[in-house]
Amino acid sequence: HDESFQVLDLMISMVKHQLDKRTITAIVDALIDMYTMRNKTYKSSKKTFISILFNQDLMESPVNFCYIQTVIDQCLLDLPEVEVAPDCRENKKAVLQKGFYYERLNFLCDFLGSASDKHYGIFASLLKNARFLTKVSLLQKNGNSKVRMKGLEILRILSEFFDKLF
Repeated sequence: HDESFQVLDLMISMVKHQLDKRTITAIVDALIDMYTMRNKTYKSSKKTFISILFNQDLMESPVNFCYIQTVIDQCLLDLPEVEVAPDCRENKKAVLQKGFYYERLNFLCDFLGSASDKHYGIFASLLKNARFLTKVSLLQKNGNSKVRMKGLEILRILSEFFDKLF
């Protein structure tokens, strides 16, 4: 499995200047897939990918904001709501959907947590985005405690980011 991540790292480094929405979406999907092995090499590949998206050289270009917005859309804004079944008897599809939902939120927390002080504009725009704020507040009302915790983690990351700046 380590070889797969080494290949992914090489592919990302080769196309990092030509990333588009489809490629970013495919890489995020691969990284959060339930069959993806979570080991040191995985964490390293995820960190490399996130750092490329936040690369300061690209921050001067409005295209990079689209990269970052693509991840935010994919991991939060475009996700359909997943609720806990009231009778606690869920089919396999519902269990997979909840796992998929949680993994996207987990990736988003890692992603936002990797931003540096130089990314102030991104965080400021998120706090002005009514859709983003609504989605984060809806996470707090979700029936799944893991999802509620990820919502709190997103809020903690945002507050710590601004706390460092001011």
